[in-house]
Amino acid sequence: GSGPDVLGLGIGAAYYKVEAGLSARVNVNDQELSGWTHYDDDAVAPLLTLGWRHAFSDAFRFYVDASGVKKNGGDLSGHIYNGAAGFEWFPWHNVGIGAEYAVTRIRLDRDAHNYTANLNVDLNGPAAYLRMRF
Repeated sequence: GSGPDVLGLGIGAAYYKVEAGLSARVNVNDQELSGWTHYDDDAVAPLLTLGWRHAFSDAFRFYVDASGVKKNGGDLSGHIYNGAAGFEWFPWHNVGIGAEYAVTRIRLDRDAHNYTANLNVDLNGPAAYLRMRF
């Protein structure tokens, strides 16, 4: 970019790992049955990131970031998407603070021979950060 606006594109890979456990206990006619299972898996998937920054001054800027990772095939599949918009203020040259509003969507599916599991997580809300730049 030039001037106060900068646009960036990132292409890479993301590593994520899922661990889950399930236990159950049933009491029927004074007989107790219980069971437990555990699952863990990990995957590497392509990651795409897009970011835009507008600098009002050297110390104060606005930004918008979006990123996503998607994995198809195999026993574990799904996607993770994230978007954020916020402000950064650097009262010192290398140290500043940031405030943003972010939205994250996580959808993972596991297909096994005897069960199917789904993880759906939606996160959104404000966040504050200590920022460092070099």
